[in-house]
Amino acid sequence: MTTLIKPKIVTINSVNYNISRFPSMSGIDILAKLPSLLTSNVRSEIIIDILSFVETCPTEKKPQVYRLDCREMINNNVETWQNVLELVKEMVAYNNDFFPEGQVFQYLSGLVQNSKLLNILMSTEWWESFSKKISQVYTNLEPSTT
Repeated sequence: MTTLIKPKIVTINSVNYNISRFPSMSGIDILAKLPSLLTSNVRSEIIIDILSFVETCPTEKKPQVYRLDCREMINNNVETWQNVLELVKEMVAYNNDFFPEGQVFQYLSGLVQNSKLLNILMSTEWWESFSKKISQVYTNLEPSTT
């Protein structure tokens, strides 16, 4: 495990994390994958790649420092999926400071909004309600007489 490069502490929902600059070649690989973060079936892999350069900060409850380098470490040390996306946002912003002011944040804000929409669409209750409405529409259609 490599040491963090230029570590910086960020706080996400009252929890401190130590973020890092990407090593040069890892940064190039990660930057190339960013556009497919939400459209790809490898999004978890991309998020794990990004968060593998993040460590937890020690607390009284958790004095051990953990590297977020696999799904289990992320699940055990980051409370919600929204917090995961906030950490990704912080990492991308910290590692892409060459973008014009705000451009990275606009891009990532769009990712967060799309993720919230995706979460709503995947909701079982919403899907069941939608399915019933579609069934009713098809049931009420009369065959055309031409």
